[in-house]
Order: sequence, then C-alpha cells, then structure tokens
Amino acid sequence: MSTPPLAEALTRPAATEQDVLGAWDDYPVHQSSALLAAISPARPGWSERFYFNVLRPTGEIAAILGGGVYPLRGASECYFCRLDGDRQVNVRAFGELPVPGQEIEAGPFSLRCEVPLRDWRVTIDLEDARFAGRFSGVNPPYLYEAVDVPASEPGGDFDLYRHFIAVGEWQLDEPAGLDSTEQLVGVRDRTWGVRTRRIRWHNWCVFHLGDRTLTLIHQELADGTVMHSEAGVVHGDGRVQRLQITGHGVVYDPHNRQVTRAHWEFDSDDGPLKLEYERVGTAMRLAGAGYTDAQGERSADGVQRDEYDLGDPEVARSTGRGTMDAGARGRVTGAWEAEGVGVVESAIARNHLRYGDQLA
Repeated sequence: MSTPPLAEALTRPAATEQDVLGAWDDYPVHQSSALLAAISPARPGWSERFYFNVLRPTGEIAAILGGGVYPLRGASECYFCRLDGDRQVNVRAFGELPVPGQEIEAGPFSLRCEVPLRDWRVTIDLEDARFAGRFSGVNPPYLYEAVDVPASEPGGDFDLYRHFIAVGEWQLDEPAGLDSTEQLVGVRDRTWGVRTRRIRWHNWCVFHLGDRTLTLIHQELADGTVMHSEAGVVHGDGRVQRLQITGHGVVYDPHNRQVTRAHWEFDSDDGPLKLEYERVGTAMRLAGAGYTDAQGERSADGVQRDEYDLGDPEVARSTGRGTMDAGARGRVTGAWEAEGVGVVESAIARNHLRYGDQLA
C-alpha cells in the first residue's frame, strides 16, 4: 500500500494546492523530499514521463517518441519508434542523471518546453534517426484524476500516478521520412508517479474531434474488477467536462490482439454520448519504446536499436502480447456530434473475463 505522503504529493500537482494544473507541472519537478522519503528505496520505479505521437491526416500512427526520468535510479531513457511500411524501427537511448556540479553533456534526444501546458520542441540527432519538430497544443490539457490502485497484498505492487493529455499540431523541420506538407497532428501525455503494468485489460483513448478533445481510461483485472475508469472532454471554449463510462464493446484481431473497432458509451451533463472508432493502419508496439519491467534500469550512455517486421504474422503475434498504440478514426453521436482522429492504446490478456476469448 502507498503511504500518505506519496498519495498527498501525487494528488496535489506541483504548482497549486488545488486539483488543477500549473505551468510547473509540465516540468519534471514533482519529486519532493517528502515524496522521495515515501517511496525510497522500495519503489525506485518512480518516474517523470513524456510521450508524443505523430498521426497522419488519415488517422494512421506514424511515430511515437518521448522518454522518462527516474530520479531514484539516477537514470533517464528516451525512445523514438516509427513505422516504415510494415517495419517498426526502434531507437532507445539511456543516460545517467547529472549530480550537482557535474558538467552536463547533451545527448541525442532533446525535449524542450517552449510554452508550458501547450508547446514543446522535440529533437532527435542520431545518424540513423533524425527528427525535429514543434508540437503546438490545440486545446487546453485534460488532467486525469489520480490513478490510485492499492496493492492486492501487503508489500505488493501498486499504481499511483497523475497524468494529463493534450492534442496538438506538428510543424516538422526534420521530418524523418514523413510528409511535412501534410497537416500532421498528435497526442501528448505527461505522467509522474509509480506505474506497475499489472493490468489485464487496458484502454486509453484520445480523440481530436473538431474543436473538442475526448479521452478515456478504462483498466481491469482478469476477473473484470475495475482498476480505474474515467472519461472526459475538453470543449473548444476550454470548458472541461467529466463523463461517466456506462458501456463498451471492443473487437480484437484474434491473431495479433490489435483493436479492430470499438464503441464506448457515456453519460454527461448534456446527455448521453457514444464514441465509435475503427483502427487505421498498423498498431505501434510499445515494447519497441522500452515499455517493459526493465524501465529505468538499463545501462547508461548507450543506444539500442531493433526493428519488428510486422508483415510477418509470427512477429505480429508475438509483439502484440504487450501494449500497443494505434491510430484510429472516431465519431461521437448523442448530445453533440463530431468526427476526427486519435490514438487508441490497448492491451488484452487471454484470461480476461469478457474479452479474452476473442484471442486465438
């Protein structure tokens, strides 16, 4: 179980005493002395994480990039994964966090906040992986409630973290094989806290729908016990509205566990809503971004490279056992109507009570 100092530190973002975002929440500044005392040394996986993706106008996901800072391990990680036809090409870089007085040497990845809670500049400078662009937020961010999932047994793993999302538009200086003349959009996610990946059924969606952003998180254990369930929308005028998830239906490709299509139903103050979406293109495997139990523990000052031939059914099947991010086209009907594109992140275990029997 988490201790009160940790829960308090995560429930209150850095810049305020209220459950709202402040400009400093876009920086890796959440590891206060009280927080570190609460989690050290038992929970060295505490991290400050940054995630961006690039979506084509058709909805296909083209790339994911980002990284994490692990202050208790003194380590940082960054990644860049892109799709080249059926190939997913992955690059991961690792480094040591500097100590006071130590000279800092720039690495191949640069994540620079230009305007807090809105604009970021991302640069990757490797001989075989170059990317440079500015992500400009379209709507204000959506701050999720604290994800607080206690341990199932004394001393066991738990989840306790905060995060927010935003949609934006990309302006690319170094397109890394992308068509910079296209209107590329994307989603970013900013997270701080402890995450454990014990989820047996995971769903995270963010859609850019006209002048609105709609998002949901729904996570369950194998027996259907809900770990966290939340949805909300940011309207074009900046108004944030919480939604209640009332129903869902998800269809998977039985051979590689990619989401094929889905619908989610909500209650809102304005009336009922229904989100329907279909996957577009191939899902990005987050194993390529290093989303494994070894996060924050790899050798410092190194670069790893690998690729997946997702045109090979066996590779597609084996890499589909973990978390995946797919581009999708979505439509909302009900109290209001809109269409757009977004990202659908999913993971499904064979023993999940409701959906596991879809898998081959």
